[in-house]
Amino acid sequence: MPSNHSERVRAVHALLREAPLSLSRAERITAELSALSQDSPNPFVYFVLRHIFQEIASLLDGDAVSVDRHTELTEETRTGAADLLNRDNVEESERFSMLKVLVEGHIVRAALFREGRHR
Repeated sequence: MPSNHSERVRAVHALLREAPLSLSRAERITAELSALSQDSPNPFVYFVLRHIFQEIASLLDGDAVSVDRHTELTEETRTGAADLLNRDNVEESERFSMLKVLVEGHIVRAALFREGRHR
């Protein structure tokens, strides 16, 4: 694992650029985001992203999932998180707005994914 903040952010960004998002990659992203949330002077974004990817990993663990359902659950979150981490130079209010959209979308996608399991 990378040791400093910028290396960790680059490592997470590299993991997010690869599609599709596998369970093992979601777990690695979660671990890196956990370290970032503990080592960063501004941990909020990393903390929230960690919980999102932890939930994705939990949802992907277990039963086989069709490619379409996997994509519906992961793709927008994966690309949105990569975009968010790529925007270090924007105002905090813009980052929080981006994070809010990402969280809201994830909540809906996770609920739809869970609902699809029970059909």
